[in-house]
Amino acid sequence: MLDEKSATPLYRQLKDAIQKKIHTGEWAYAAKIPSEDELCRQYGISRMTVRLAVNELARLGYLYRRQGKGTFVSVPKIAQKLTSFYSFSEDITKMGYSVKSDVLEFEISTCPPMVAEKLECGGDAIYLIKRLRYVNSLPFAVETSYIPHGRIDGLTAESVREFGLYNTIERLCGVKPDRATEVFDAIILDSRSGELLRVRKNTPGYHINRVTSCKGFVFEYCETYARGDILRFNVVLDTKPYIMPSQNQEK
Repeated sequence: MLDEKSATPLYRQLKDAIQKKIHTGEWAYAAKIPSEDELCRQYGISRMTVRLAVNELARLGYLYRRQGKGTFVSVPKIAQKLTSFYSFSEDITKMGYSVKSDVLEFEISTCPPMVAEKLECGGDAIYLIKRLRYVNSLPFAVETSYIPHGRIDGLTAESVREFGLYNTIERLCGVKPDRATEVFDAIILDSRSGELLRVRKNTPGYHINRVTSCKGFVFEYCETYARGDILRFNVVLDTKPYIMPSQNQEK
């Protein structure tokens, strides 16, 4: 129930309660939420209070209405800024979402020629680590990372699952990523990726190639297939302001 004695307005308390249900997964994405009358009865508040909270959440993108159908939980929109080195897990966590990964494959294998070229490691053995990434309970990306075995020793599926890939590599050998080169392609997700990401056939998505390094040492090549309805990228374009030269400079 809501606290009528609190200094926080009732509509804001309800908004926070609904957001919590969405973030914890109690209300699943694309699920229909209770009607205004049901929310009024459940929380003992007026229809106007419910409407204020629902309208605010719709404005913020948490909910959406379908005429004659009701109000539904929106699929989250993750806006990844491309202004500096980033980690999906860290950035999404800062947005208030929970992040987890399932390790689908973990093996040590011979390095394919194309991957060897990216990693600059010849034909050495590599770790192949395939993960399904989730935001809250919703899968949003399939990542396959290739790590040179001879340079990063001691990786296990359990450590990657518990601590994350980059954190595990830093724990093992002090290698912390400081640079990445990425190539983005707009694609139609294939049937295998679509099945893992729980989207229909021919759904738009991204294919991302990433080469990650630390002080010039290349330690990861990664291929990512991501949902286009969840992930978006913001690129900041800037330029230095033009400064008129002084008279002394002109001389």
